[in-house]
Amino acid sequence: MAQEPVLLLFKICATVFGFCLTKVATDVVFRRWTKSGKWAITSIVPRCPNCEKTPAGFRFPTDLQQAKWGGYTCKHYDTAFDKQGQVRSQVKRHH
Repeated sequence: MAQEPVLLLFKICATVFGFCLTKVATDVVFRRWTKSGKWAITSIVPRCPNCEKTPAGFRFPTDLQQAKWGGYTCKHYDTAFDKQGQVRSQVKRHH
């Protein structure tokens, strides 16, 4: 009889510890992945590094990398940039 309250307390503590550990691990992973890199999750549309204009709301990927990981191409400068606004490639055109 004396072991039942101890076992119940152990189960409660193990459940709370497991929940806290899962919460901390999820927060760390989510914060890291949402900041930068290919797996980044962002709702902010970056501006073109050259003309500072935002790309169109709906986009067609210009290459396989944009289709897989996201990114944009400025129609004015043909600058391809990723979802954080870092330039990937640029084609120089004469205006």
